[in-house]
Amino acid sequence: MKRHAMLILIVGSLVAPKLASSFEATQSLEKLFNLRIEVSSTSPDTLLNSPSSVSVIDRYTIQEYNFQSISEAIETLAGVSVNRSYFSHNLPAIRGILQDNFTNRVLILIDGVASWMSVTGHGELERININDLERIEVLKGPASVLYGTNAYSGAINLVLRRLPDENTEDVMGQLQTSISTNSHLKSANGHLLYADQDLTYFVSASAQLQEGFEYGEDSNFVDEVGSTRYHLDFQERSNFTSNVELKTSFGLHNLLINSYLNNYSFLGARPLISSGVGQYSRTEGDLINYNFTKSIGQSKLVATLSYDRQEREYSRIADDTVRGRIEGTRSFGKLLGTLSIVDSLSLDLGVEHELRKSLKFQIYNPTNKFVFNENNMKNRQVAETSLSAQFSFYMDRLATNWPLRFVLGVRQTSNEAFDSNLSMRATGVYTISKTSSLKFVYGQSYRAPSLFELYYEDSRSVNEIYGNEDLEPETSDSTELAYILSPSKNWFLQMTVFQAEFDNKIIRTRRLPNSSSDLSLGFVNSNKFSARGSELEIKYINSELIDVMASIQSIDGDDGDAVNNKYNFKFVPEVSSSVGLNKKFRRLSGSFTYHHIGKTEGMLESIPAQSTMNASFSIRGNSGTHTIKVQNLQNKQIEYPEYIRGNINSLYSGQGQDIMYDFSTIF
Repeated sequence: MKRHAMLILIVGSLVAPKLASSFEATQSLEKLFNLRIEVSSTSPDTLLNSPSSVSVIDRYTIQEYNFQSISEAIETLAGVSVNRSYFSHNLPAIRGILQDNFTNRVLILIDGVASWMSVTGHGELERININDLERIEVLKGPASVLYGTNAYSGAINLVLRRLPDENTEDVMGQLQTSISTNSHLKSANGHLLYADQDLTYFVSASAQLQEGFEYGEDSNFVDEVGSTRYHLDFQERSNFTSNVELKTSFGLHNLLINSYLNNYSFLGARPLISSGVGQYSRTEGDLINYNFTKSIGQSKLVATLSYDRQEREYSRIADDTVRGRIEGTRSFGKLLGTLSIVDSLSLDLGVEHELRKSLKFQIYNPTNKFVFNENNMKNRQVAETSLSAQFSFYMDRLATNWPLRFVLGVRQTSNEAFDSNLSMRATGVYTISKTSSLKFVYGQSYRAPSLFELYYEDSRSVNEIYGNEDLEPETSDSTELAYILSPSKNWFLQMTVFQAEFDNKIIRTRRLPNSSSDLSLGFVNSNKFSARGSELEIKYINSELIDVMASIQSIDGDDGDAVNNKYNFKFVPEVSSSVGLNKKFRRLSGSFTYHHIGKTEGMLESIPAQSTMNASFSIRGNSGTHTIKVQNLQNKQIEYPEYIRGNINSLYSGQGQDIMYDFSTIF
């Protein structure tokens, strides 16, 4: 496989650079406070001053808690959950707004560059190895004014590794390998960073093979009609990423490339043994993004060109002689100008154009490549143009030095399939002290239906899903109040309360609910519904004593969107929480995480409260770090409500108990 060859090349390049012990991540609240958060606005700002509610998992936390995936890491944050459906793994949800089979309500970004499939809207969360990340930034709440469609309930920015001091000339690398007992995991990952006065680059490659865990408590999946089948949740992942930045006399050039391939077993095109349960599903994609930045005094001009190709293939029948194949492309261009009117006043003006194409959505025979059906999707496309403006007023930069900042953003979206939409976002930040601030955020969001939701139709199959050309875009309005405080050098906390209203959420429902023979589903817009909630995140950092992180969220939503006894917040726990402990002693360290999911409802019966626990122990030597980690100490798989079709009550996570050995070395 090409991507495995890339990994070998990267690993080979790692033996040349000099030893760089300073590459090890360190933690301090001062460092956390000084981070320039990129996901929160058009201009990076600190956690204290950013005009958004943002949670950050930094490099130190990734390293010390030995997170094995992005999904595992973000579940420790208040307001964030990661679910599975019969069709997909690793579906992130923010503030309880559930996904369909695809991640199209939370935007996935790589260094601020959006990536998602043009046909379904799906953004692949696990397309980069977590060891290649400097941090994970999670913006909670409406973000489509900043990023456009699909940032409906939030955005997750995967920030690639950085040198410890970005102002120095240096070269550094890291190699990491892992194996495990129960799931028979084998993985290798390597990356290299280089920086001089004019050139900075990052390059990484990763490969992972995991035979997986037996499904549920008795290894058998029970489908919608009561049939059973032995199921093993295997996964295979590989990816390659490079990010090159070149400074010239004319301006700053940046080229980002990411390529990934993920194979995994799934629970059918529908949760039926006859629909491919246990066969493999494949997702792959290639993202190329070019940025040019020209500074003119305190103002700047940014031009962006992006091409995003993604493909998905999956089984549709028990013997795997019929498969589905989806391929689509997104071509995106943006021009953004930032005008610094005076030191306290700036204006951002942007124009974007995007073309989304469905190249194919075929049902075919994988043996002879015969195409049975194109599903009404071949060469479907939609164009969308957006105009955006952001007005920022920094009263703390005036002579009076009032500790207030105001940011107002608007976005006008013109999609050729729908009426135009105007959304706005307004934030006020009151800086109470150097270590505390109060934020008020009002935001609106917009998501255009995907090509799949609009046009899909399989004339060969019965009881399938049908698109709906009469769908309307999803919208939302929310208000939130956030308080950030660091009462001492060891403590940090962030408290948020919010209220939100959602309209036209796209759901699946029976087309002919009174028919006993036609079980087909169609996409429809649901009625308006609302939610309110609170979030608390706490960090205590003391290298001589212990590090602690804790989070808790509470959310209550109504049933305004109910259709046939299904509604979004029926399947969302009212309370969930996480706790993490990390202790260092010289070259030794140990960590423990506990994640609690409250009781929730299923379609047939309630699902009781659940929890998972992980523990790890590390020894740092001269050659590298050795780690033993036990995942899922209780050896009990999490149950998730099956809310998409609603004919079975729940699905198991597919994550059993595993004992892993990990070795990491830095060059």
